[in-house]
Amino acid sequence: QPLGNDRQSWSDELLGSLPNVYVYAANNPSESILAKRRGYGTLVSYNVPPYGRAGLYLELASLKDLVNEYRSDSAESRADLREAILAQCERTGLTSDISPPGDDADDESFDDYVTSLSNYLVELEERLFSSGLHTLGDAPTDSELASYLNAYFAGRLNDGEVEDVVRQSRVQRERTDGNALNVPAFLAWLADLAGGGATEDAGGEVSDEKASLMQEGLEVVDLLKKNAEELNSVVTALDGGYVKPAPGG
Repeated sequence: QPLGNDRQSWSDELLGSLPNVYVYAANNPSESILAKRRGYGTLVSYNVPPYGRAGLYLELASLKDLVNEYRSDSAESRADLREAILAQCERTGLTSDISPPGDDADDESFDDYVTSLSNYLVELEERLFSSGLHTLGDAPTDSELASYLNAYFAGRLNDGEVEDVVRQSRVQRERTDGNALNVPAFLAWLADLAGGGATEDAGGEVSDEKASLMQEGLEVVDLLKKNAEELNSVVTALDGGYVKPAPGG
């Protein structure tokens, strides 16, 4: 029913007074809210698996090499690569995504096609996907944290800076009780980064922008480490306790 339940609804008939604990992915509240409304579900959200970059493999990687070679070679040698590029696009099925030019296309038209093809390959290579499965209640490992942060910042922090954020989060976990940010330790860490790791400005200092992004990264890591609350919330719900609300999306 689109507007709500009545006494003839299946949820009333089947569930009766039985509690309904609904474990659902935190990134899809639009669907999970239906279970809450139609099935009187108590939602316990869980984190999504870490993200990875799709990359290119086999024929797609070979096609990328052909495209790069075409764009770097002279006009005379490009003619030999046209047929190879079109054949590789046919094998990989990319002709349905980017329509190839006709057989009588001039060099300029084919150059435009190769440019579009190159951009599309970059898009495929950088596409995010869920890597593996999430275990309910498990805090992410350092490598998984780095994967989350790389996806979150999308290039605003380089790999070295992301590793520095993960390292500092580990140091904070060892130095604090886990409930409050160790501000002196964080400031000392930023000062230490001026000697390497994070991107420095012309004066050899960590820029305000980078420092702000790294602070944001530490806050993201702190939130990700709350995964342990997932299992606790399930147990609390099964015990008839109150599950605190949390954001989703």
